[in-house]
Amino acid sequence: APYKRINNRKLCFTTTMLEEIRGKIDNGRSKRSIAREYGINESTLRKRLKEGTVPTSLGRFKPVFNLEMEEELAEQIRRLDKLFFGVTFKKLQLVAFEYAELNKINHPFNKEKRMAGKYWVIEFCKRQQLAVRQPEKVSAARAIGFNMNQVSV
Repeated sequence: APYKRINNRKLCFTTTMLEEIRGKIDNGRSKRSIAREYGINESTLRKRLKEGTVPTSLGRFKPVFNLEMEEELAEQIRRLDKLFFGVTFKKLQLVAFEYAELNKINHPFNKEKRMAGKYWVIEFCKRQQLAVRQPEKVSAARAIGFNMNQVSV
C-alpha cells in the first residue's frame, strides 16, 4: 500500500493564505490568534512568515521523471515485452539512465556506471505495475506462430 501521510502540515499553506495572514498582522492581530483561527501550529506560521515562502514539495526526494515521461517509459517496456524482447532488471536500469540523459533531465543516477539505482527501479516497477524478470527464450517459429489467425482458431 502506498504511504499515507499522518498530517498535512506542509500542505496547508498557499501564497494567498500567506498574504491574508500578513494583512491581518498589519491590522494589529497577534500571530497566536491567527494561528488558532487557521488551525496551524504557531511556530509553523512564524517560520512561513519569516521565510516568506510556501513549501512546494513534501520530503527531500523529488521524482526524476514527470508522470507522462514515466508512463511513456513503462509503455515502451510493455511494447518490448509483447514483441518477445524481455527487459531484464539491469537493462531497465540502463534504459532509465539513457532516457534521463537524452531528455537532459537532472537525475540522481550513477553517472560512472551509467545506471539508475536498484531501489529507483523497484519503486518504478511498483508504480507502473511492471514485473521485470529474466526473459525466456522464444524461438522464431513460436514468435511467428503468435499471429491473429493462429490464436483465433
